[in-house]
Amino acid sequence: MCCPGCEAIAGNIVELGMESYYKHRQITASATSQGEIIPDFLQQQELWNEESIQQQYVRKISHPADASDGQQFRAITLMISGITCAACVWLIEKQLQTSTGISKSTVNLSSQLAEVEWDTTKTSLSDILHSIHKIGYRAEPYSPKKQETLIAKENKQALSRIAVAGLGTMQVMMLAGGLYLGAFQGIATEHAHFLRWVSAIICIPVYFFSGAPFIQGAIRNIRTRHAGMDIPISIAISAAFFASIWSVITHGQEVYFDSVCMFILFLSVGRYLEMRARHRSLISTIRLAHSTTLMATLIIDDGTQKNVLAEHLLPGDRVLIKPGDTIPGDGEIIQGTSSINESMLTGEELPVPKSIGSMVTGGTVNVEHPLTVIIQHSNKDSVLNALQLLLEKAQSHKPKITLLADKVSRYFVLSVLLVSIAVYLTWYSIEPSSAFWITLSVLVITCPCALSLATPAAITSSVSTLANLGFLTPNQRFSESLHKTTDIVFDKTGTLTSGDFRIADSYLYPNVGLTYETASNIAAQLESHSGHPIASAFTHLSTTNLSPPLENITTHNGLGIEAQQHNTHYFIGSFAFVTRHLNPKPIDEALEGQWVWLSSDENLLARFKIEDSLREDSPQLIDFLHSQNYQLHILSGDNSSHPQKIAHTLGIDRVISGASPSDKLNYIQSLQQQDKTVLMVGDGLNDAPVLAAANCSISMANGADLTKRAADGLLLNHKISALVDIFNIVYKTNTIIKQNLTWALAYNACALPAAALGWVPPWLAAIGMSTSSLIVVLNALRLKSSVTNNAEQGSS
Repeated sequence: MCCPGCEAIAGNIVELGMESYYKHRQITASATSQGEIIPDFLQQQELWNEESIQQQYVRKISHPADASDGQQFRAITLMISGITCAACVWLIEKQLQTSTGISKSTVNLSSQLAEVEWDTTKTSLSDILHSIHKIGYRAEPYSPKKQETLIAKENKQALSRIAVAGLGTMQVMMLAGGLYLGAFQGIATEHAHFLRWVSAIICIPVYFFSGAPFIQGAIRNIRTRHAGMDIPISIAISAAFFASIWSVITHGQEVYFDSVCMFILFLSVGRYLEMRARHRSLISTIRLAHSTTLMATLIIDDGTQKNVLAEHLLPGDRVLIKPGDTIPGDGEIIQGTSSINESMLTGEELPVPKSIGSMVTGGTVNVEHPLTVIIQHSNKDSVLNALQLLLEKAQSHKPKITLLADKVSRYFVLSVLLVSIAVYLTWYSIEPSSAFWITLSVLVITCPCALSLATPAAITSSVSTLANLGFLTPNQRFSESLHKTTDIVFDKTGTLTSGDFRIADSYLYPNVGLTYETASNIAAQLESHSGHPIASAFTHLSTTNLSPPLENITTHNGLGIEAQQHNTHYFIGSFAFVTRHLNPKPIDEALEGQWVWLSSDENLLARFKIEDSLREDSPQLIDFLHSQNYQLHILSGDNSSHPQKIAHTLGIDRVISGASPSDKLNYIQSLQQQDKTVLMVGDGLNDAPVLAAANCSISMANGADLTKRAADGLLLNHKISALVDIFNIVYKTNTIIKQNLTWALAYNACALPAAALGWVPPWLAAIGMSTSSLIVVLNALRLKSSVTNNAEQGSS
């Protein structure tokens, strides 16, 4: 806009629905650097309503419980520019929550990302962006590349402001030295006046350029009638600046240009260091996004190859992955054998062998030999995209302690303003010459920046540190509940055991009219429709497609699968399940180990012995949990003696085997009725109700089912012993939050009386406030350094 008046008029035109004015006007405003911004801005916001553009950013979500028929809900992650403190976060959230059609909104101070959910029948994406713009912030859909550009821009601009403030401070301090010496040794009046004028000229760019973020933040807070942290800072530097300008004009003796420049320099350096620490915590999200590749080699039906954009790949497309290439999307290997670097997914640098039939994840890297992969998920539905959404959601979540800190900080600002007025009046009656600078010190030293950063800094650092270890917490309920946990329940398969099943033995019953190959093929075809890890043991038994194919396939959770071929029904699963229809009913042979039976309408056909091995690192985890005095349980659907053997090996006393999903749910609920706080650790495939029912839960996540998890935490790392580090980090996060809040409150409790008594000069107040905030951020970053140190010790 060429001036604030134009901006105000343009806002009224937009709010009155008269945007078409810009399409019909014949004379435009005189050219300025932003002379044409109004029509461009309107057109750009309207473009976000285009379905084709929204596909890349907007997600469809399920209806809330209280939603009515016909409502269509969407969700998006927004980047917001201009956030400087918790007051900004509160203001944006309040603006969104009071807007029509928005069902949920959360803003994270550290990442400056907002999660917004809305009803498309009541509002649009452009309306949401415009409502944020009206209160002085700029919002746009989240893009990792765009965020990286904004980080670089923010860093460059902050350094420019520091440079101007630093140069100005050095020059003004040099001139102030002459004035101070002149006050004791004598100086000509015209010389002193000249030095004050030069100081004023040097201070002007420092105030208006380097101090702009503080002034703009304060103006925004005043316009929205909210007491933000920039208000006391801006009052202090503005009062000192304009009082000094007035003193120069009226030939007064007292000027504070040196204090103004030092204020702005120290505050700018403090905020810059906080910003850099915040950027470090965002690296995990950006690094994850950069794991995607732009181009892919598509294999066309006639065998020719074509380079295409990876985001245009569709399920069913075949792509060639050369050694060193990044895999462009989730898929299955249909040709070739190689090893894959999955460090971006699991944190482990050692490549994982892959062959025909193996699943690969987009963003991982092919190390050795060429592969042909058939794409199974579009870019939007990929595991990598799901990981990004989970990471963003984790960083945007606010635990209860954060909400309390934000509320306290808002009231604290109002209290500081009232105390400052009282301090000024008191000192003016005692020693008028000291009242002004003492009040400046009170305004600056008590800014509650540290209090507002205490929890967000720790949460953001924790989330990114856990992500580097291959663990994601989509819901912060996990870290809030874990320290209260009394009982930990494991689902044996795929958690304490490796989940790599194999058929160790098999038996074909006599006189069933089938060959072993046919019976094995039927079993494999039935198991191919199961989501249970045991089904993987039958994959190699499927030699040819059945003719005619199986029909009317029905899965009975925790029991087995049935299907029909011609007039014959086939059943596979537990002994009780496959024999319940047989008459006379066979006698259970009570065989040692874990067996799967196959039957038809009339006979038992075959049985298969399934074996699974204990994870090598399970004893390490269990020993750690025993040392922490947790009550441990194994809750397994396996009705053999295998769960008891695993429990005996690990030293776990409480074992329930042969449990159906409903049995598991009842067991969890019975523990909770005894006032137990339960953590459930499962494979996440058939235990969604149990994972959701537990106070907190961890799922051993694996590719295709990642987006279906009901757990609070997803372990992407193949090592279950990684939970030891995860437990420690969550505990340290809670400790650091308490330390940060204690420090912030103690600092303000001590600093306020000291400043009010006149013991703290203005320049020291600025250093104190910046140092207080910096201590909070650096304390949060100790999480990252502790993990690095542990990793180095483990490798030595």
